[in-house]
Amino acid sequence: MAAVVICFDQVNDGSVAKSIHDLSPPGSTIRRLREARGWSLADLAAHCVPALERSTVYRIETGPGYTADSLDRIAHALGVSVPDLFLPADLAELALLDPHQRARVLDYARDLADASRYRRS
Repeated sequence: MAAVVICFDQVNDGSVAKSIHDLSPPGSTIRRLREARGWSLADLAAHCVPALERSTVYRIETGPGYTADSLDRIAHALGVSVPDLFLPADLAELALLDPHQRARVLDYARDLADASRYRRS
């Protein structure tokens, strides 16, 4: 069984950049990624290894019930990481990028964050 690990960055003033309440439930992201691929619930369930039941995918998309194992199987089928499933809606498109593009965007965001530390007020 895979573990879900979520990292939080500490901001300059010592506060935490994201709280657990800022995370998006994975169901809406799973639905967006599934629909972006043109897959039905049954298609996504079949792409999971081992396959999930269609009703399990539906339950995850529409409610809070999921296991680490089912999220791992769904993330693998969608070609994303488990933490990508928890991205807020305004960042969910990041999960659609190929790994190279995603790495470039994240490097750029880190560079911007580093540069902002050295700005003069």
